[in-house]
Amino acid sequence: MDFILAILMVIIGAGIPAYWLNYWASGRLPLGFRTIVNGSYIVFHILAELVTAGLCLAAGAVIVFHGFPQARALVFLASGALIYAGVNSLGWSSLTDHRMVIIFLLVSLIAVAAALYAQTGWQQFG
Repeated sequence: MDFILAILMVIIGAGIPAYWLNYWASGRLPLGFRTIVNGSYIVFHILAELVTAGLCLAAGAVIVFHGFPQARALVFLASGALIYAGVNSLGWSSLTDHRMVIIFLLVSLIAVAAALYAQTGWQQFG
């Protein structure tokens, strides 16, 4: 199970910057970092998600190279950030891009499961 969690963390961690690169390349950031969406600079939202991506990538790498016990705290931290990013993005996508709702819901559920696993292990799920 640890390896599956590592793969999920790496996929999610790589997917977040890929999403934002695609978002930028499609011209939806006309003012770059100064773009305002719903009254806020989007750069802060993007930064929070990129930090989350870095945490997820780091957690996946530590699991692979050092084992889950060494990664437990990092997985919990990455999962918490991912829960925030997933729920926040779920709110945005429900207003703008309904196709992404399922993806963000799934990511949020994976993050909750990963946080629980980091605290208790799979045997406690039963």
